[in-house]
Amino acid sequence: MRNLSFRTARWLGNLFAFRHWRGRAIHSPFMYGLVRGVWVERRMTLEEYLGYPCIEAGDRSPAEIETLASELAATPEPACLVVRKIDCFLDYCKICQKISAEEDCVSVDRYKEWYLFFHPKLPRQHYKIRY
Repeated sequence: MRNLSFRTARWLGNLFAFRHWRGRAIHSPFMYGLVRGVWVERRMTLEEYLGYPCIEAGDRSPAEIETLASELAATPEPACLVVRKIDCFLDYCKICQKISAEEDCVSVDRYKEWYLFFHPKLPRQHYKIRY
């Protein structure tokens, strides 16, 4: 029952995040290029767009994801952490929200996955993107 209410709440949140659909109302050139080039038009992969590899969280525990994120945030090089299955596990969603609140990163919530970009030149921001 708890999982059903979590999924329902995520779906309703999807309806309110419609303004970032297909890149509309995104003023950051980095994020607009990411949304249009990688997710909407699919002209390139995420690694091609970023220029550095992305790290998948996989089936790690939330504590391991948090330590991995703090290690990536401490390095001066840019890094990307991808956490999938957010719509199925409440713990993954909570840990991603905690990481985006504590670390200096650009976080993107795409309903079923979160992307955390640790880049020293990007301002701290959070996006909800649905399409």
